[in-house]
Amino acid sequence: AHNWRRGRCTGRPLLGHSKAVRCAQFQPDGARLFTGGKDCQVRVWDRRSSRLVGMIGPFGRASVNCLHAFSNECVLVGLAGPMRSAHLVRLNDGEDEKQSDISYESVVEYSGHVDSLFACAVDATGNGTVI
Repeated sequence: AHNWRRGRCTGRPLLGHSKAVRCAQFQPDGARLFTGGKDCQVRVWDRRSSRLVGMIGPFGRASVNCLHAFSNECVLVGLAGPMRSAHLVRLNDGEDEKQSDISYESVVEYSGHVDSLFACAVDATGNGTVI
């Protein structure tokens, strides 16, 4: 990653996606980074160690075009291709303290879009509005 304050790259490259990455989003506390792309998956990275700690998906043949990590427990995933929908996903941390890997559950699907999603957001005031 490029650190704009230091004017140089810091950390290691995050290797794991098999196709182009289209979006990236830090969770609010900064502990994890979510990346999504044309390989139809979201990868979850530990910010300090650069270690892959989990994956969300795959979402069939639908590439991940946008992400919005609006809390430390949930992320909104916007999809392109045949699904053309957004999925609200809840993260479940590992129970064992030595295991930082996560699992996930899909909470709700927002479908009915006529084209691929290229932006998604959740209202920060806490009233639950999804765009």
